[in-house]
Amino acid sequence: MVGFIYKVLETIYGGGLADKVSNWMTKVWATMTTIFTNNDLIGSAYSVFSGVAASLLVLYFYMEIASQASRELLTLEKLVIFCIKFIVAFMILLNSKGIMNGLMTFGEEIYKKVDTVQIASSSEEDHSWDTFIANNPGNDEKGRNIKIMEELEKNYKGGVSEFLDALGAVMIGAIGMLIAFVCQLLCYLICTTNALNICVRGFMAPLAIPQLFEEGQRSAGVRYFKSFIATCLEMAVILITFRLASELSLQIQPAIFGVVTGSTPDGASQGTGWLFSGGEMNIQNVDFALSILGLVPSLLPLLAATGAIGGVAKITHDIVG
Repeated sequence: MVGFIYKVLETIYGGGLADKVSNWMTKVWATMTTIFTNNDLIGSAYSVFSGVAASLLVLYFYMEIASQASRELLTLEKLVIFCIKFIVAFMILLNSKGIMNGLMTFGEEIYKKVDTVQIASSSEEDHSWDTFIANNPGNDEKGRNIKIMEELEKNYKGGVSEFLDALGAVMIGAIGMLIAFVCQLLCYLICTTNALNICVRGFMAPLAIPQLFEEGQRSAGVRYFKSFIATCLEMAVILITFRLASELSLQIQPAIFGVVTGSTPDGASQGTGWLFSGGEMNIQNVDFALSILGLVPSLLPLLAATGAIGGVAKITHDIVG
C-alpha cells in the first residue's frame, strides 16, 4: 500500500502526469518524423499528389492566360508575371517535401526547447518534488526515492490505526489516480490526433501549392501552409499548458493545506503548508494531501489543463494568423 501511496503523490503532486505527457509526445514526434521521411506508403502518396499538383499548376496557368486573353487584357507585362509565378510555384512544388520536412523540424525544435525549460517557482524556496529528489538522491529497486519511502513507511506501517490510515489513503488515492489516468488518456488521444493531422496535412501539401498565388497572403495555399505551421506548434503549447498546471498545483499547496505555524499540544510540529520544505518531507500534510479536501483542489489544475488543450488548435491558429 505504501508503494501505491508513493505513486499517487508522484503523479498528482510531483508533476508525474506532465512528465508522462512529455515522454509520450517525444515518442510521437520521433515516430511521426520517421514515418513522414522514410515510410514507402507516405512517399508513394506524396508522389501521386505531387503529380496531380503539377497537372493543376499547368492547368491553372493556361486558364489564367486564356481568361486574360479572352477579355483582351493580356499584356506582355502580365504574361511575364504569370510565367514568374508559374516558375516559382513549380520550384516550390519540386522542393515541397523538403519544405514540409523543414516546417516539421521547426515545430519539433520548438517543442524540444519548451521541454527543456522549467517553469520557475515563484516562491523563495523551491518546494517541488523534483528538487526534493535532487537533494535526496537514492532510489530503491523499483525506482522510488528511498527517503520518501522511509517517511511513508514510518507514517503508514505499524498497528491497526496506521493500517486503517493507509487503507483510507489508498482508497482516496485510487480515485485521484483514476482521474489522472483519464486525463492522461485524453492527452494521449489529442497528441496522437495532432500527429496524424501533421502527417496528413504534410503529404497532401502539394495540392495547396497551385493556389499559392491566387489572392496573395489570403490565398487558400498560404492559409494551408499557415495552418500546417500552427498544427506543428500545438504540441509545444500542450506541453506548456501542462507545465503551468503542475506549477499551479504546487503553488496552491499553502492554500490547500494551510500555512500552519507553532506546534501541537504534545510539542509536535504542525507543518508548513508544503509537502516538501527545507529539504524535508512534511509528513503531517501527507494525510491531508490524500484526503478528498486535499486531493480535489490539487487535481483541478490538471483537469483544467486537460480541458484547455482542446482549445490549443485555436490558440496556435490565432498566433499564426
